[in-house]
Amino acid sequence: MAITAEKACKASQIMNLLFAIGMMFFPTKMMEGYKAGTFKGDGNTLFLFAMGIFGLSIMGNMVMNATMRLPSASKKAQGVQCLANCVYWCLFLLSDGYLALSGSMPKAFSGDALPQIYGNLCIFAALAAVQFMGWKSAGSPVPDTSSIVPSGALKTPLIANFINLGFFGIGCKFFTAPFMDMYIPGVVAGINKASPDAMEAIYLIMGNAGMCMCMNIATALMVCAAEPGNADTNYRIQRAFIYTNMLYLGMLSCENVVAAATGWPQPMYLTTVVQSFAVCFFSASALGAYPIKVTKSA
Repeated sequence: MAITAEKACKASQIMNLLFAIGMMFFPTKMMEGYKAGTFKGDGNTLFLFAMGIFGLSIMGNMVMNATMRLPSASKKAQGVQCLANCVYWCLFLLSDGYLALSGSMPKAFSGDALPQIYGNLCIFAALAAVQFMGWKSAGSPVPDTSSIVPSGALKTPLIANFINLGFFGIGCKFFTAPFMDMYIPGVVAGINKASPDAMEAIYLIMGNAGMCMCMNIATALMVCAAEPGNADTNYRIQRAFIYTNMLYLGMLSCENVVAAATGWPQPMYLTTVVQSFAVCFFSASALGAYPIKVTKSA
């Protein structure tokens, strides 16, 4: 059976959805299923928070695949989505594969959890292969690198979303410890002292979340550059980012509960709320104002 671009995107959509649901809504059960280590106290609280952020980032990739897999999407953009997906799964394959094979995996994900980690690696490799076949079946399209910055309809809110997510993605991936300490000063040092195994796992999860955020931006840039200025593609990507941002705003409101229960300081909370709400409101307003015509299906 031929692997079309539509089927490949759907495969990524489904797998991303499963990972996201586990991390966001059932993180403890997910860890138990992996036979991974679990934590107590503040270490457990911050670990569950990190899992939620990682799950949200994966959900963002899922939503892009959900809209780009549809028959009505641009075939060229759909093919580029597969190319980006291939890179996405290869990055996780290489990142987690290196840690597992080099013995550098955090203690919580070692020992009895390693067989499940190797199982993940097989899934990542299979998905990367499926995405590559989907890309080939679409004619091996590539983005126009001379027009990698969005153009045409909704270009400004798209760029605003990429800059906003890039701030969090770069911080989580490349400056994990100081970035976290900026938001909850003193908490990381306390957990590191009381439960270093928990902090080691948290760093991995937050770093992977940052990598996923950065890859989501790269995917969106690549897809929009498949046919620069294509209004339909820009609309789809903008809508996908808004869905993810709205979900994040809901999660952000719950941080008040975490702060009340733990007593953790939140010096960046107001800034984060203003920044995230402003970008989401601006994006949603631009999308709502965009002239579209909904036709009845035959």
